Amino acid sequence: MKVRDFTMEDAPFVNSMLKEEYGWAYPYLLTFEPPQEDILLVAEKSEEIAAFAKATYVSRDIFELGSLIIHPTYRGNGLAERMVRERLSRIISQNSDALVITEPVCYRVDRASQRNCLDHGKFKQFGIQPAKHPLIHPDLLGSQPESLTFAVRDQGDLFFQGRRLNLPARWQGVASTLCKEMFSGRLLSGKIPKMTYHPPNTVNDICGSEFLDIPANWEESALLMERYHARGYCFSAILPRMGRRGDEVYDLVRLYRPQGDIDWKLIHVTDDLAPLKEFMEEEEGGSLILCEK
Repeated sequence: MKVRDFTMEDAPFVNSMLKEEYGWAYPYLLTFEPPQEDILLVAEKSEEIAAFAKATYVSRDIFELGSLIIHPTYRGNGLAERMVRERLSRIISQNSDALVITEPVCYRVDRASQRNCLDHGKFKQFGIQPAKHPLIHPDLLGSQPESLTFAVRDQGDLFFQGRRLNLPARWQGVASTLCKEMFSGRLLSGKIPKMTYHPPNTVNDICGSEFLDIPANWEESALLMERYHARGYCFSAILPRMGRRGDEVYDLVRLYRPQGDIDWKLIHVTDDLAPLKEFMEEEEGGSLILCEK
């Protein structure tokens, strides 16, 4: 099996694989030449494409993994693990300190994507992003946008490198199930950086959730999160090291606000995220009531 760089000549077959995996309404196809910083790979055997995987360049030290697709003919022989390792190898060869994130899909009952990251990619999961991408597998999800988990490559050192997260009391218990280290460091001084707002993805008038990334290492962080919780935003994920201001590195907490009711039975997570899913399901119902007042 040969692994090589993707070219646009591969796009028709890869797009067909994407549609077969995520449903024929899948709207996120490869229709233009990807940026040079991105890493897109295909595996082929006898000139037939067997797998596709990509890593999107986010910043100088952050890559996001996505769209790992194995053709049904070639599943069950370790190809998914090989593609995970090949992407990581390419990224690390460019920057050994790169923070690599991934968003495993949650529609699969077998949770194969999550298990693949945990077992073979050495990732640690830090949250759930509910109802993010519309029109993925409408045969399974109906009109509910697809949800994802948020995971970060475990580099064998401290995720938060001596920084402490300042969260509202209501979120501290469930956050500690993700990583106890987040409460052991110090808060940062100076002016808190700006938040980042992610508007909902919208496809054919179906909207995903809104997301908000709040700097989490300052005295003001907890109060800021409380303020947005009162506006209907709920805890979604911790984003270690994903904030940067000059040479200063800090952590973010991602909040989400759904566009409507979420059917949590359609969101499947591994056991390590089960307490978070249960907490989010309870909080999301209360948040919708709060938003209507």
